[in-house]
Amino acid sequence: PEVQERQAQLLAGLRELGINAYCISAATHEGVDAVLDGALRMLAEQPAASQPAERPVPVLTPKPRRSKTSVERDGDVFVLRSPLAERLVRRVDLGDWQVQIQLWQEFRRRGIVRALEKAGARSGSVVRIGEHELEWK
Repeated sequence: PEVQERQAQLLAGLRELGINAYCISAATHEGVDAVLDGALRMLAEQPAASQPAERPVPVLTPKPRRSKTSVERDGDVFVLRSPLAERLVRRVDLGDWQVQIQLWQEFRRRGIVRALEKAGARSGSVVRIGEHELEWK
């Protein structure tokens, strides 16, 4: 009640300072419509927002994930040229038959087996990968 009595005086003092203020009641919602109307008026008075300048969208072209694989014949030996395959055989124990099975599974998954088959390699063929020669089983 004390604020309601001083409301006109408070608003007049704020207007003198250049402040456009509104009084509302959270309990009765009195004055809420005036605040909303004032907000709409303020927005209508604002200049229209200019559209931001369009910037060209950069085009990102990823590098191919698969390395180039090629198979050549050197007599009866199939020479596989593949950075991935060469890196793999350098890192594994080729004397372990379980490792060889995993290696050929990885080659199959990467399409290397298909390239060897397309070149004519079959079971029993010798395949040279980097400095290593393996028998295809």
